[in-house]
Amino acid sequence: MRLGRIALFILLGLVAVAWLSLPEPQFSQDFSKAIYSADGELLSARVSTDEQWRFRIEGTLSDKYVQALLHFEDRRFFYHPGIDPLGILRALRDNLKVGKVVSGGSTLTMQLARLGLGNVERSYWNKAVEALVALKLESRYSKEEILRLYAQHAPFGGNLVGVQSASVRYLRRHGDALTWADAALLAILPNRPGTLHLGTQRATLQQRRDAFLDRLAR
Repeated sequence: MRLGRIALFILLGLVAVAWLSLPEPQFSQDFSKAIYSADGELLSARVSTDEQWRFRIEGTLSDKYVQALLHFEDRRFFYHPGIDPLGILRALRDNLKVGKVVSGGSTLTMQLARLGLGNVERSYWNKAVEALVALKLESRYSKEEILRLYAQHAPFGGNLVGVQSASVRYLRRHGDALTWADAALLAILPNRPGTLHLGTQRATLQQRRDAFLDRLAR
């Protein structure tokens, strides 16, 4: 019995050390300088010091955007602790079916962890670290705060970072002015920001957006 307790204490100590030694995600606070009119129109702006268009989100997130984002990326966001066992099992099934990695089972919180860790190389080890960091983020922030952090730091192609930057630069509107079509587009773009670019892949993006809008409507 005594040896069992000692082993348990050692195990708990190792878990605590591992938890404390997890890398700390960093989220840039270097925003672009932007001036808006009274009705929310962008009048002038300049890139941040790291040459990114990173506009600070003004006000609350668009409800349409939040609904589209969760439906596209993480339907059980409000019900899991940062990792989604059902999503992981589904990803494993899909990967085994095709014989290669086609799905990672990442939650929005895991994607936020990856952004905060600097978009590290995709590997099973890094995926495990992202999962643990996601648990840490969930213990530190509310679900609403995690959504806002993701929306603020998600990549939208080129040097556009964050939903405010993408909605203003691509659509000339943001916040409550976003339509369902806008929201669907903004939910899709960070999924493949390097290949689905509004300027060069407009037709492909429109097809994916329209298909996703049909899913949202149903």
